[in-house]
Amino acid sequence: MPTESFDWFEEVWKNGSHFFINGTQAEGTHHLLQAGEQFTSERIYDSHNCPGWNLTDEDAEASILFYNCTDYVKVQGFSILNFTWYQEALKDIGNGFSGFAPRFIWPTIKVKANGFDATNFLLILDTELEQQIGLGPMFNPKILGKDEVMLSQGMMDYLQIEIGDTVVYEMDVDVPEQNTALLGTLDLMTMLSGVPHPITEKMLLGSTTTLTKDLTVVGSYEKSNGKFNAAYGNVLLTDCTYIFEQALDFAQEIVNEKYKYKPKKLAEATAVITFMNNYLISNDMTMCDYAYMIDGVLDDQAYYYTTGYDEIQ
Repeated sequence: MPTESFDWFEEVWKNGSHFFINGTQAEGTHHLLQAGEQFTSERIYDSHNCPGWNLTDEDAEASILFYNCTDYVKVQGFSILNFTWYQEALKDIGNGFSGFAPRFIWPTIKVKANGFDATNFLLILDTELEQQIGLGPMFNPKILGKDEVMLSQGMMDYLQIEIGDTVVYEMDVDVPEQNTALLGTLDLMTMLSGVPHPITEKMLLGSTTTLTKDLTVVGSYEKSNGKFNAAYGNVLLTDCTYIFEQALDFAQEIVNEKYKYKPKKLAEATAVITFMNNYLISNDMTMCDYAYMIDGVLDDQAYYYTTGYDEIQ
């Protein structure tokens, strides 16, 4: 497995920046390695012959495995659809669809309020795009902002809250079933921003921080009304536009605690987080560019679900 400089990294990911070149720190950039420390890189291919890389630092403390394919990316075992590619590929599909939208689902998210805990199914979606294409037209049309969520009215009644109140989300970083989604999201951001350092491994793991975030409830619903499968039960909805930003907020919170007595490490970690944030913002990248699943909206749903309007009558 050869030791390489990371000039190839820029060519592969088209990210326009070097974080690690020939074992030394590139001018004007930051990384979490000691001067002269090197990564080993192994070119690999998945079962579909998709190119990928396995990066490992010299003391084997951290590694990251990812693939960048045309229609999907795979990061640390997570396969995620490239919605931007699919949106372009599907736009000429012909008559029948009014549009497509990206979605992510996660089986559990626990929120607290007034001494009560509530577990919900998490649905991450592009609320503005779904309104534009008419996905769930009978559902609450609220466009969600950063740290804003929508809950079922039954869940709100249980938590004894109203529109405008906040619920608290907690996550223990050292509990794998709670941190998997966060680490996977940060690994995806690491790949997209071209940081060859495995940020989520080296910077975050080993922390025992309990993360908390206040989420404002800005909307409610009585029924799913075609927006999502009613079998999901109680669903908490939030917008994909802000997930990367929220993940970096969490990352900063973790490193603040982990390196509070190590100012140099804290400064280095903060520099990487700041770079990732600035890169994603300047390139207008959000979680909405990717998807766990893609939902399409039929132009004339009655026609496709029946043989004609006469059957409805």
